[in-house]
Amino acid sequence: AGAEVLATSGVAVAGDSFDARLVDHVVAPALGQGTPYAAAFGRPLPVPPWLYTNLRRWHHLSFLRSRQTEALLDKIRRGASDPEGIERLIHIVEDELGLPLHQAVEAGKRSLSMNEAARFSFEHPGISLGADLARAAFDAWTEEELTDIEHAVNEALTRAGIAARDVDRVFTTGGSSFVPAVRAR
Repeated sequence: AGAEVLATSGVAVAGDSFDARLVDHVVAPALGQGTPYAAAFGRPLPVPPWLYTNLRRWHHLSFLRSRQTEALLDKIRRGASDPEGIERLIHIVEDELGLPLHQAVEAGKRSLSMNEAARFSFEHPGISLGADLARAAFDAWTEEELTDIEHAVNEALTRAGIAARDVDRVFTTGGSSFVPAVRAR
């Protein structure tokens, strides 16, 4: 007898969504996110957040490679309270390090899937980033995605008219299914 599909559901959450949370909480702060710089008339302004939004996906980093953005970054660096962080950001943009940076982020995420703690490390000539990672912190950073996944599972159960206890097997796909918090949900 053939299997019958009782219900389907889904959510647009993949590994890059989890990677983006590591960028937000580990990488971007090391690159000057949230720090002020002296702008017009010496009035401090925060470094524009949209610069860091483009860091969340490796292929969006190329959007920062424009004369206008490079001039803005240079202006920010000159008045920054964290000039070293802004210098690291400029280095990543100018040397087009988006892909290797995200490979390091993904390696940190994968390590957290196997260990309660891990080390994020990105080494490239002229730049060195590192941070200790804790799975509990990562789980907190990804709570929105985890909740979305949980809602999708509950929606499928409701549509199928069954309870979770009635399910004897779950098949998962994709690298994100190895994230312990995803498996727990």
